[in-house]
Amino acid sequence: MSVEYNGPRPGWEIRLGNDVMPFLMLELVGVIQQPFGAPRFNTSALIDRLFEQLEGKAGLLVNFDDIWLPSFLFQRETHTGDAYRIGIELFQGAYLFREGRLSEGDFEIYCKRFGETLVFSEDETKAFTEWSEVQVSTAQNQEPKNRNLRLNKIEKLE
Repeated sequence: MSVEYNGPRPGWEIRLGNDVMPFLMLELVGVIQQPFGAPRFNTSALIDRLFEQLEGKAGLLVNFDDIWLPSFLFQRETHTGDAYRIGIELFQGAYLFREGRLSEGDFEIYCKRFGETLVFSEDETKAFTEWSEVQVSTAQNQEPKNRNLRLNKIEKLE
């Protein structure tokens, strides 16, 4: 997940040792590493709280983003909605590759060197799946302003 804000945002500081410098943040985008008050998103309540705090109170926008990783890094079959934890070095390589600032060969070196930092997160996969199901159900059962835009229910494929 990432958080985004497109307008000028006061109240930010850069800290380098004991030196503090206030600055005005423009076009903030950041990757969310963990929820408020917990090391992992292991319950849907933590995901709800994140949205309440960031979108409801702070006026920020929470997005679900992804990066591409080669299939040889995954130790198990992947499914839509699977959540993984990734080490910072591997993430940096994947991000640089996505932005076109790292060649395919150099990205492969990152993958081989830091691939063991990619770990499936069963509890977070379960929490995000439960949270997503509630979001879809809520959207399906809400009356839209325009009835022609109503989200139709679909059967879950097994």
